[in-house]
Amino acid sequence: MKDFDVWLFFAEIPGQPFPYRWHARRDFGPSRFGRTPGFWGLGRRVDVLGRSLEISSGEDPAQALSGYLESRKKSARHLREKAAVLLYPPERLGEIVWKGRCGSG
Repeated sequence: MKDFDVWLFFAEIPGQPFPYRWHARRDFGPSRFGRTPGFWGLGRRVDVLGRSLEISSGEDPAQALSGYLESRKKSARHLREKAAVLLYPPERLGEIVWKGRCGSG
């Protein structure tokens, strides 16, 4: 395992496009998964990527993400292969939205 990928999804704001291919690298400190070889940080590298989604006001975040993953967009097709878990809102932390190839059923 080279690194972890964390995707952040935001509600689209009309007239304010989200930066295309927004990407950052972060280190969240020592990791039980060890250090990423050649990485400047203390632990496993985390690639943080972002995208805005067209969603309705008040739409459930799990439904919005599922809808995106079911779309025909290239990045959605790629992400469908992976699991998706909510990190926000705090009361839904860890909720599985999409099992991807790693899940059964």
